[in-house]
Amino acid sequence: MKAYAGFGMKIFSEIPLRLPPAHQENHEVRVCRGSAADHIPEPFQTGSITYGLGEHKDTVLIRIPGYVRMRIEGDAQVWVEPAEGVDPLLLSSCITGIALLVVLKKQPVLTLHGSAVVSEGSAYGFIGDQGSGKSTTAAALSHQGFRVLCDDVTPVLPGDTQPTVIPGIPVPKLLPDALRFFGGEPEASAHLFDGIDKYHVTVNGSRDPAPLKALFVLEPSSTCSSAEIELIQGIRKIRTIFSHVSVLRGLEDGQEVFSRASSAFGRIPLWRISRPEDMHTLDRVVQLVISQMS
Repeated sequence: MKAYAGFGMKIFSEIPLRLPPAHQENHEVRVCRGSAADHIPEPFQTGSITYGLGEHKDTVLIRIPGYVRMRIEGDAQVWVEPAEGVDPLLLSSCITGIALLVVLKKQPVLTLHGSAVVSEGSAYGFIGDQGSGKSTTAAALSHQGFRVLCDDVTPVLPGDTQPTVIPGIPVPKLLPDALRFFGGEPEASAHLFDGIDKYHVTVNGSRDPAPLKALFVLEPSSTCSSAEIELIQGIRKIRTIFSHVSVLRGLEDGQEVFSRASSAFGRIPLWRISRPEDMHTLDRVVQLVISQMS
C-alpha cells in the first residue's frame, strides 16, 4: 500500500491515487479492493451517483454505473470494486472526490464546494457554481506566489474564534480554455470527466491547515463588461455561503449543518466578484482578490 495525504488524513491505498504523499496526518484511512453491495436499501441520487446507508448505520454504499461501487465502513475503511476497464484517473477521482468526502463528513467539519489558497499563513476560499472559475482563480493565484490548499472540496473545521481550512486535494481541474490560457494543452494533460471536460494541472500546494480569512463567491455574467467586487453581508451572506456547503441528503441533517455554517462563517467576510464569462479579465479578478488580503 502507498500512503497518501488528503483532507487532513493519512490514506493507505491499494489503488493509485492522485494525492500528495503522506506527511504528518494523524487520522488513518485504508482504501482496499473488495466487494461492495449492489443493493442500497434507501437510495439517494445526486447526478449519476447513487448512495445511501447500508444495513449497518456506520456503513455507506456508493454506486456509480460504469465506474465503481464502494463501501465505506465507519471513518477508516473504504472498499472499492471498480468496473472492468475503468480509467485509473477516473477511479482515483471517484475515491478522492466521493468516498473520502463521505469519510470526511463523519468528522466535525463543514465542506464547501470550492477552492482555497494560502498566503502568509491565512487561507482564502473561492465558491461558486460549476464553471464559475474557482479552480482557475486558484491556479492564477498560484502563479502569484500563493499555494493551493484545496480544489473542488474545501474542508473547514469550525473553531471558537475562527474556522480553519484543512488541506484537501491541491490539484486544480481546469476547463480546456482555462488550461490553454495558462499555456497548457488538453492533449498533454491528465483528463477528467465529471459532467464536463476538465484537466488536471500541477501547482504549488500547501500541506498545513490555515485560518480562514475571507471567502469570495465568483459569478460570471453575460452582462458584465469588467470584473467588479462587492461585500455581501447579513442573511444574504449566510444564504450565499450555505448554498455552496455540501450536504449529503440521508447522511446529514441540513438544519444542523446550516446552524453550524452560520456560526462558523458569521465573522468571515464574503466578497462577490462579478466578471464577464470569458478569460480576459482573469488578471483583474486576481487583483481584486489581492486587494482584499491586506
